[in-house]
Amino acid sequence: MLALFTLLSASASSLADTYSPEPCLDNPELFACDADSDCIVVDGIGPCCCQNGGQQYAVNAEALARFPTCGYCGYGGCIALYNCGDFGAACYGGTCELTYCGNNRLEEDEQCDDGNWIPGDGCLPGCLDAFCGHPMRARATSTVADALFILRSATEAADCEGCVCDTDGDGTTTVSDALMVLGESIGLLRTYACPACD
Repeated sequence: MLALFTLLSASASSLADTYSPEPCLDNPELFACDADSDCIVVDGIGPCCCQNGGQQYAVNAEALARFPTCGYCGYGGCIALYNCGDFGAACYGGTCELTYCGNNRLEEDEQCDDGNWIPGDGCLPGCLDAFCGHPMRARATSTVADALFILRSATEAADCEGCVCDTDGDGTTTVSDALMVLGESIGLLRTYACPACD
């Protein structure tokens, strides 16, 4: 057993010498692109596996192949080739960037992307369009959570666009707007009259 441990330790030491890290993330060539197809998502060393919370990056696949130590998981390498599936990658202005909801870029499968995950602003968390009386989630009927958010907006404890929270269309978000939504959440039919979203 001791002999096996000694052999493994020696192998690890040898690999550490072989795979000295290059300054991967400081290399602009690693992120340059001409098209979306140039870019891939990789998981950063730090821990090197997605499940352990590694940082993800969008990089040029061809450039990454020219820097083999960047793709080595462990021993101080910069980037490990693990596509976690959390994000996509695209080429924006000649630079590979991650694609995800909340990056302020309208991408495939997004109805909107205003750069945040804040409810009540016309673009729901998850990058779906908000609609009148539904500041929290896109659902067929309003919920108690929607009514509570509108109530918080009426008392200035939260911000909410009129096109989402001014359900009676009178130009201000008030407690009566929250009560309308609360009524719908318990099964009362309501007709909302929010102004149009910009």
